[in-house]
Amino acid sequence: MTEAQPGKPGKVPVRRDPLASVFKSQGGVADFSDILLGKINRRKGCSKTITFDVNASRLEEFSIAK
Repeated sequence: MTEAQPGKPGKVPVRRDPLASVFKSQGGVADFSDILLGKINRRKGCSKTITFDVNASRLEEFSIAK
């Protein structure tokens, strides 16, 4: 996607932040750091990350500690 840059003719490429899209896709349920930790752990092979954070436990990567 390109976007016009103020004061300059033509169009320049616009870069999208992939981490921001991850945060938005989670609906603001948890903090960015929780989402990032869950995604990293999932990529490293963890099926779940244990948390005391009730909001983070709503994400599929997390389970609440009992």
